[in-house]
Amino acid sequence: MNSKYTPIESLILGGLGGQPWGTADRKRADLQAALMAWSDIRKAAGFAGDGGWVTTDKTNVKLGKAGLPTVGVTLHASTDAHRMWKSITPAQRDALAAAVGRTVDEVDGLLSVSVCPRSTCGCCAGCVVSYSNNALMTRSRLARLCRNLLTVAMPAYALTLTAHQLELLTSAYGDENTRWRVNISDDIRWELVAPGLWDVAPKAYSYTKFSPAERPEQENLRLVYSASEVWGSADITRVTKKGHRVAVVFDCKKGALPSTWSNVPVVNGDITDDLWAHPAGSIVGLAVKGPTLAVRQAAAQCGFALPVQTIVRVSRRTIAA
Repeated sequence: MNSKYTPIESLILGGLGGQPWGTADRKRADLQAALMAWSDIRKAAGFAGDGGWVTTDKTNVKLGKAGLPTVGVTLHASTDAHRMWKSITPAQRDALAAAVGRTVDEVDGLLSVSVCPRSTCGCCAGCVVSYSNNALMTRSRLARLCRNLLTVAMPAYALTLTAHQLELLTSAYGDENTRWRVNISDDIRWELVAPGLWDVAPKAYSYTKFSPAERPEQENLRLVYSASEVWGSADITRVTKKGHRVAVVFDCKKGALPSTWSNVPVVNGDITDDLWAHPAGSIVGLAVKGPTLAVRQAAAQCGFALPVQTIVRVSRRTIAA
């Protein structure tokens, strides 16, 4: 597989026959087959109903902050799906593997590949998706496992379901009045793996740990580049000076974000999830989050959450803008 792809992207492309997914390749029967596959996985996990494939602004507080009808697919972040897979019973693993036509060992291998290829220790330790109230509920964790499993074992079906939901959204509300959060809890470059989704998508947006050089914005894809503990303060200012938006987690309470940082204007990212609302060349400030004070303090100690006062910090790797 082309070296420009990450391991998870290569894995998904392999499941697509080596070619990026396009909506033009869909057949009418594909949606029925995808719905059946999703239903089979859910039943194998012990769920009575089919459940929703997408998360919406009605079911997720963060998406609701976009202020517009919004959808996205919530997976387990990083390798959390693999940990969840290991925690369920052998009988559940057998049933889920059978539902996707794989052996238990094959599924184990698929789920061991991180869906967040640029994740750092800091972001994994304080991941808001992993530690949200929903994520800590066993049923929600199991539902996310089902989504990860369909995504890596039957990617064409997963993408067919996503495309269908995007079509339903835009047909109901229009392209301009809706949003699609491309990555809720993963950092897969779907614009490379499944460019066909943009044939039916409304305005799309995402936070990403990729650099601007690795994942450039597109006409219908607004990206905010997430600084982590490997970024230096000069990286943040350099990337914003090129017109990009950079997300910075600050060691502060909600509502206590600085107005500027290193002479770069800071906008409040806790107020809205609609990244199209933020001006070019700004820092999208986020107050540090986590389930406990210890987790939030650890985020500050490792450098993932920055102090509100401007500091000079040396980069730990080259950030290509």
